[in-house]
Amino acid sequence: MAVIAVLLFAVIGVMPVAADNPWNEGGIFHYTNISPTNQPIRFDSFNDGKYWFSMPNGTGGMNAVHIANSPVNVLSSLYGQCNEKIVSNDGTSGTFYVTDTGGRGYQDNIILLIGVYSDQSVDRDNFQIDINASGYQWTPTDIMNSAPPEGAPQPAYTKVSLDASNYLNDTSGVDISQEWKFAPLQDYPTYCGQNMAEDEEFNLMVVDLKLGIVANSSYNYNLNNNGTVKVDYNIVNPEFPDGNMKIAFNVYAYNHYTSQGWDQTLWLNRVNDNTQTPVPGTNSYSGWLVYNP
Repeated sequence: MAVIAVLLFAVIGVMPVAADNPWNEGGIFHYTNISPTNQPIRFDSFNDGKYWFSMPNGTGGMNAVHIANSPVNVLSSLYGQCNEKIVSNDGTSGTFYVTDTGGRGYQDNIILLIGVYSDQSVDRDNFQIDINASGYQWTPTDIMNSAPPEGAPQPAYTKVSLDASNYLNDTSGVDISQEWKFAPLQDYPTYCGQNMAEDEEFNLMVVDLKLGIVANSSYNYNLNNNGTVKVDYNIVNPEFPDGNMKIAFNVYAYNHYTSQGWDQTLWLNRVNDNTQTPVPGTNSYSGWLVYNP
């Protein structure tokens, strides 16, 4: 199997809310091209530096990928949880794992969505976060639903830094502001339990983690963290103020060739709204929220 790869990102500078939203012209919530902040992206299938977020139907694609607080190889853990981290108790650093329980048993590439909400504009203007992700890489084949072979030759240890100046000038990413995240359903919450009537506008940024998932439960490979993607984050700035501030993490998966087609990003973590009660291992609701209560 692949050599473990570690990527380091310094994601800096969520800009103020802007009227223009180049990701979803016309309010499109599930067919859009999104440009991650850390260019070049790993799979530039369309030669435009963007991933195609299709997510065409109902709840399709929301059963396979999850955010978990542990990589333990049992379904009750791999299905993930709705994790909430209060700054005063848990600090501004943490670790979560991106897991897979789908029938194929793998995801070629994981993409991270970070949403930042604050009722004080200075917090959004000065927001800074460091991300250190580790996992596996392989070269997808042109065979449909083909899992990465164990023991395949892979690139050595990799380290990628995101240039902050490039990010600050990336108008395709930093000016995105909306309540919902891209999903197969319209007005889909950004975090578990979000009240969509409260008008919480999240500044959004997308980071290409450039790592995939291999489900140990499917292939019995001997892998670090059971083949999951490990994400360490550190919210550097600002100091959490007295105001209301929330940082929400969500994940999406890209795959080169599956029964759904070629080069699509249509798998994502399912979050629960206020009408649903999470049942670990059943409804598979998961997410990660850091907030100042």
